[in-house]
Amino acid sequence: MPQPSPPLAQADSTTLAEFPDSPEIKPVFFDPTNKRWPRLRAGMTLVAVVLTVLLGGLLFSILASPALPTLNLPGASFLPQGAHAVPPIPALAPARTLTHRERAFEKTKIKLARARDRDLRQLLAQAPQADPLADKKQLAIGFFVNWDDSSMTSLKQNLGSLDMVIAEWLHLVDEDGLLREDDPTRQTHATQYIRDRRPDFAIVPLVNNWNGKEWEGAKLANMLAKPAARAHVIEQLTDYVERHRFAGVSIDFENIPAKAQPNFQRFIAELYAAFKPKNWSVSVNVPASDPSFDYRKLTASADYLILMIYDEHWSTGTPGPIASLPWFAKALRQRQHDIPADKMIVAIGNYAYDWQAGGHPAEERTYEEAVLIAKESEGVIHLDPVSLNPTFNYADDKYTS
Repeated sequence: MPQPSPPLAQADSTTLAEFPDSPEIKPVFFDPTNKRWPRLRAGMTLVAVVLTVLLGGLLFSILASPALPTLNLPGASFLPQGAHAVPPIPALAPARTLTHRERAFEKTKIKLARARDRDLRQLLAQAPQADPLADKKQLAIGFFVNWDDSSMTSLKQNLGSLDMVIAEWLHLVDEDGLLREDDPTRQTHATQYIRDRRPDFAIVPLVNNWNGKEWEGAKLANMLAKPAARAHVIEQLTDYVERHRFAGVSIDFENIPAKAQPNFQRFIAELYAAFKPKNWSVSVNVPASDPSFDYRKLTASADYLILMIYDEHWSTGTPGPIASLPWFAKALRQRQHDIPADKMIVAIGNYAYDWQAGGHPAEERTYEEAVLIAKESEGVIHLDPVSLNPTFNYADDKYTS
């Protein structure tokens, strides 16, 4: 029978350290002669040198400009300087010969331009050498309306540059002199906006005889003919200005029949007499050139006459500029003899007429509407060299304008 194995507790406990010369337990990299280490160190050094050389060559190839082989072509010194960089300029096409009609048009433009320059020289020559307003305040006035949203936008942008705002806020209703306020909510909003920023700013309401469709000349004439109706208008204006703490009133009655002019002058004189003691201003809007108006008499009964130097052409008339420079200068010269400089205010029209080809009446457009039409129709706005008014042509689905 085989002998049983000894118990685990009796196993041989001899350690490896007691047998250093045993071949079975030598380390793998053990070198008793010390010859392997110098060779290993030399090999590592060689590898490091090779890697360094390769890395240096790589960096040099990146940073250094490559040496390209030459093509042995002749030099280009005979070429003009810059000839290789700028493409040749194409020759201009021969000028087109103008037609007889085009030549006549160009001659007319030259004549009109000379006439314009002559008018300007005459206007400057007639102007006084000394400025009569040198010691007086010159006013910059803005006109405000409720019906155009851009009017409020313009007010916000220009309030700091204005001395006064004249706002279209009252309308004549009937022959007895009843007045109607135009959109009191918008009035309150605009008034509050101004006074929040400039508490002492001059706000002047404007009253007219416009009913939303036309100027009611006949109704106005009947009102002016009645002393009681005139007094009723003045009473309402006095209460309105006092209640809102406004600076005065501006009268814009238009399409006044010639026979009603004497009564119109009486009304202005009566209004001025009522407002003057309260230190309120009275301004009257008048056309630039209308023989039925007595400018000198109106000047005596008003603080300012506002010259409406526009509407040289109108919706039912022939197409043309709103206020060409020669026409503007002529009208201004005429009124200089009737209105003192310190009472004259020149109003500039900022609107457009849209005439259709074929003689249809023009549609009145705001400045914003005209610019939008030009943009949408790709019409090019340009300044007419004679009238110095902007204009453009365009075509739509129905008409050419």
